[in-house]
Amino acid sequence: DFEETNLTSTGIDKVEFMLSVNPGIAPGKLSKIASGGELSRIMLGLSSALIGKYNVSTMIYDEIDTGVSGRAAQKIAEKMWKVSKDRQVLSVTHLPQIAAMADNHFFIEKEASKDTTKTKVTVLDKSGRINEIARITGGVSVNAATLKSAEDMLAQSELLKRGKI
Repeated sequence: DFEETNLTSTGIDKVEFMLSVNPGIAPGKLSKIASGGELSRIMLGLSSALIGKYNVSTMIYDEIDTGVSGRAAQKIAEKMWKVSKDRQVLSVTHLPQIAAMADNHFFIEKEASKDTTKTKVTVLDKSGRINEIARITGGVSVNAATLKSAEDMLAQSELLKRGKI
C-alpha cells in the first residue's frame, strides 16, 4: 500500500506491506497482523530471495527464530542450512533445532564485573554441542533424557544434511 505524504527527510512516500497469512483471508497491514513467528519467516524468506540477486557472501540472523517452535523451527533451520551452502551464515539462536543444523557451534556468554562486561566465545566440540542443545531444550536441568534428545537431534540433522532423510 503506497501513500503520498508531505516531503520529509525520509522521502515523500509512505509504504505499508500487506499480507495474508491464511488462505481465504484478505490481506492486512503486516505491522498489524503478523505474529513474531510470521515476521521471522517473512524476514528469512525475503533475505533468501534477495541474497542471490545481490551476491551477498555473509548473512547474519540475530534471533530470526523469535516466536517460533516445533516444526516451524525445524523448517527455518533447514532453510538457513540451504542458504549456508552458498555463503557464510551466522545465527544467534535459542532454539535447539537451529543449533543442531549448524556446521560450527559457538557458546557465547557475558561475564559482568562491577567495572566492565566481557563477552566470552567458546567453540563447542560434539560433547559441548550435545550439552548446550540439551540445556536449551530442557531449560532448568540437563538430564539423561535431554542429553539423549540432543544427541538424537544432532544425528538427525547430520542425516538430513547428507540427504539421508
